[in-house]
Amino acid sequence: MADKSHQSPEAAERRLAAAREREEIVVTAAIRDLDPIRRAAENGDVDRVSAGCDKLSEQLRRPEFPRNRAKELVEIMMGLRRVGFVRKVDELMVQAINAARQGDVERKAEMLTKSREFIQQAIRYGADEAFRHSVEKRMATLKDTSGHSVDHDANRRAEIEAARKRKRTPPPPEAARRKAIRYVAPSLRVTIGGESYKTVDWSIRGLLIGDVKGLPHIGERLHLDVALPGLDAGGRITGRVVRVDAPPRSVAVDLGEINTTVLQIVKLMKDEGFVPVPEY
Repeated sequence: MADKSHQSPEAAERRLAAAREREEIVVTAAIRDLDPIRRAAENGDVDRVSAGCDKLSEQLRRPEFPRNRAKELVEIMMGLRRVGFVRKVDELMVQAINAARQGDVERKAEMLTKSREFIQQAIRYGADEAFRHSVEKRMATLKDTSGHSVDHDANRRAEIEAARKRKRTPPPPEAARRKAIRYVAPSLRVTIGGESYKTVDWSIRGLLIGDVKGLPHIGERLHLDVALPGLDAGGRITGRVVRVDAPPRSVAVDLGEINTTVLQIVKLMKDEGFVPVPEY
């Protein structure tokens, strides 16, 4: 039997290269197995996420799997489990809202009960307090509610006024370059530090909030509670102040990429048969 301690440097290098190649093969296979888990997480399919993560975890425990790469993949799987449970909670809350709108008290209660179970799982895998606060607020709104609808008369008045404004004022040149349509009606309710305000206009990427007390600084990050009065939609979001006008004490907040909370508000408005009124 050859004494490995007396192997040539070339032989030792070949053994090391072969070991690295074997490690790369198992790591590549594990990364490939993450793809269906990621898709399931985005769809809120928590059963598939759990099954996929459990199966992959078995692979990571094998002796040939490099420990440092295993740790990285475990963290990724934790994140995917969190995404899956957050998506599931959002899905159940939408179902609860629809049940409330239809006056189906039993189904609403069932969806809220299931939501609470998945909230705990989401927090277990790292969901933050903003998530908990947002969902609990939506639940509190739904708890004693049998149904809500948009104030169609008020919206109609706002639509007429917005149409008049569009006739009087031509769109500015920058309007064509905007990444998202701005809406002037209906106004969203925005709560900052316990104070409630209304939007001047808004989009799925940003808000212009009017008559703000204690104007923030440009660049400051704000935690906002956004809602549409008359609809069980909204939640806690975070944005960055990009413009402050005083007067008229308005604050423009950039939400970054498409904000899912505001997007949900738009969807629920359309479900109610009301299309938000664009600025121009």
